[in-house]
Amino acid sequence: MASSILGALGRKEEALLYIDEAIALHTANADSAGIAHTSSLREGLLTDD
Repeated sequence: MASSILGALGRKEEALLYIDEAIALHTANADSAGIAHTSSLREGLLTDD
Protein backbone atom coordinates (compact mmCIF):
# COMPACT_ATOMS: atom_id res chain seq x y z
CA MET A 1 0.00 0.00 0.00
CA ALA A 2 2.85 2.41 0.74
CA SER A 3 4.01 2.28 -2.88
CA SER A 4 0.45 3.02 -4.00
CA ILE A 5 0.33 6.07 -1.74
CA LEU A 6 3.71 7.28 -2.97
CA GLY A 7 2.65 6.77 -6.57
CA ALA A 8 -0.51 8.76 -5.98
CA LEU A 9 1.09 11.73 -4.22
CA GLY A 10 0.79 13.79 -7.38
CA ARG A 11 -2.93 13.07 -7.27
CA LYS A 12 -3.91 14.24 -3.79
CA GLU A 13 -7.49 12.95 -3.89
CA GLU A 14 -6.35 9.45 -4.81
CA ALA A 15 -3.65 9.49 -2.14
CA LEU A 16 -6.26 10.50 0.45
CA LEU A 17 -8.42 7.53 -0.53
CA TYR A 18 -5.49 5.14 0.00
CA ILE A 19 -4.71 6.77 3.35
CA ASP A 20 -8.34 6.57 4.47
CA GLU A 21 -8.34 2.88 3.57
CA ALA A 22 -5.14 2.36 5.57
CA ILE A 23 -6.65 4.16 8.58
CA ALA A 24 -9.72 1.91 8.37
CA LEU A 25 -7.51 -1.21 8.29
CA HIS A 26 -5.45 0.00 11.26
CA THR A 27 -8.66 0.79 13.15
CA ALA A 28 -10.03 -2.70 12.45
CA ASN A 29 -6.79 -4.17 13.79
CA ALA A 30 -6.70 -1.83 16.81
CA ASP A 31 -3.26 -0.63 15.67
CA SER A 32 -2.99 2.77 17.36
CA ALA A 33 0.55 3.42 16.05
CA GLY A 34 -0.61 2.75 12.49
CA ILE A 35 -3.61 5.01 12.95
CA ALA A 36 -1.40 7.82 14.27
CA HIS A 37 1.11 7.44 11.43
CA THR A 38 -1.40 7.38 8.59
CA SER A 39 -3.42 10.17 10.20
CA SER A 40 -0.31 12.36 10.22
CA LEU A 41 0.29 11.53 6.54
CA ARG A 42 -3.30 12.56 5.81
CA GLU A 43 -2.95 15.84 7.70
CA GLY A 44 0.26 16.56 5.83
CA LEU A 45 -1.47 16.12 2.49
CA LEU A 46 -4.37 18.32 3.53
CA THR A 47 -2.14 21.14 4.72
CA ASP A 48 0.36 20.89 1.83
CA ASP A 49 -1.31 23.32 -0.56
